[in-house]
Amino acid sequence: MYPVLTASTFLPSVGAALIFLCPARLARWIALVTTIATLAVSAPLYLHFDTTSSALQFVESRAWIPSWNVVYGMGVDGISLPFILLSAVVSVLCVAVSWNAIQVRVWEFYATLREIDASVVDRAAEGIGSVTDAVSQGLRSAVTGHAQYYGLMMAAGVLMAIAIAMFAR
Repeated sequence: MYPVLTASTFLPSVGAALIFLCPARLARWIALVTTIATLAVSAPLYLHFDTTSSALQFVESRAWIPSWNVVYGMGVDGISLPFILLSAVVSVLCVAVSWNAIQVRVWEFYATLREIDASVVDRAAEGIGSVTDAVSQGLRSAVTGHAQYYGLMMAAGVLMAIAIAMFAR
């Protein structure tokens, strides 16, 4: 199976880059295609998630900068899983709802929307940091990690509201 979490995390950023590189008249269509693609790419998370296990699933771990012992790692747990689906569904809805509402600075709006989506999915898939903290530093760190997680989710919602207010006519 392909790296589902990496694809779900970076596909919105690829969409944002395409929106910047392509003509402005294609921004809506690129945003729609990449949001639907992100939803489709993240579908295996829900189809193959083992609800009987409390362990991280779909774990991806690769040496990133070996000389510094830096590792790229992602994983998802049962708490983070619904946020990835929610983010993918809400992104499709945001593109659909804003289709006619956004008339000025269209490509900036949709590129911003795709980057916000990337940050939300990235944070939802960061379960490894919280679990590692729980093992190495105790429950307090895990609670702090989840508080940061929910804080970033709220910040992404506020950023989306600001983006809609800025770009709506």
